[in-house]
Amino acid sequence: MNVLDEQLGRAFDDEPPIGNAVDAVFRRVEQLRKRRIRRLLLIGLCAVVLVAGLGYGLTSALLPTATGPARTPGQPADRVADRSAPTVDQQTTTADAAAAALARISGLTVEPRDPAAGPGWRQYSVFAAGQSRGTIEIAAFWKPDGLCLPVLADPKACALPQHSAGTEYARYAWDNDVDWQLTEAIARRLTDGRTIAVLATGRRNTGDAGTGRPPLTGRQSADAATDPGIGAVFGAAEGCDDPAVSCPQLRAKVPAG
Repeated sequence: MNVLDEQLGRAFDDEPPIGNAVDAVFRRVEQLRKRRIRRLLLIGLCAVVLVAGLGYGLTSALLPTATGPARTPGQPADRVADRSAPTVDQQTTTADAAAAALARISGLTVEPRDPAAGPGWRQYSVFAAGQSRGTIEIAAFWKPDGLCLPVLADPKACALPQHSAGTEYARYAWDNDVDWQLTEAIARRLTDGRTIAVLATGRRNTGDAGTGRPPLTGRQSADAATDPGIGAVFGAAEGCDDPAVSCPQLRAKVPAG
């Protein structure tokens, strides 16, 4: 037995001592365990961020958003969206849109007249074969509680309105004066009280009734005032209810609220 122990002892003479090998093995195992835990935590965090991002995107896509200020009592619903006046560029763009509608109605060339637009109004120069045919001015008002359409012969009376496509309107003409002829129409949308006045003035001081006739007949002025496209060029915040100096000076006044 001693001989066997001696031979086995010589077999391990060249082997290095164990030293801290056991501790090193346990440290290695601990490092691997911590690395695995960190990896799992990172994967979990990425999954949470991905789910949150997908949830927000789906919510934004599927649910409507509420924007704009609340409607005040008595205010028309479609006038709520924006209480700020449109920019000059927006006014010019809508002036061009209305010019196209007026050209279609009149059969004449209609162009925005400088200054072409302001809050609640637009104005245009009209031409036929390159010659001036006068001007057209449009003004917007809000009359949600009704409108007394003026009677020229009696300031205290209200005109019996005519009706067309959800609007009530009245039209007027002053065509006896060769030096200042004009037509006008006032139309109120029955759904919300949006009111459009169209004033067409012929060339002044011509001395000739034919040359100075307005660019719109009375019928055409009414067609323009009741045209949905022309009414739509005005923003929700626009109106001449508290008229600025630049608002058109109508011959048949739209009564104050």
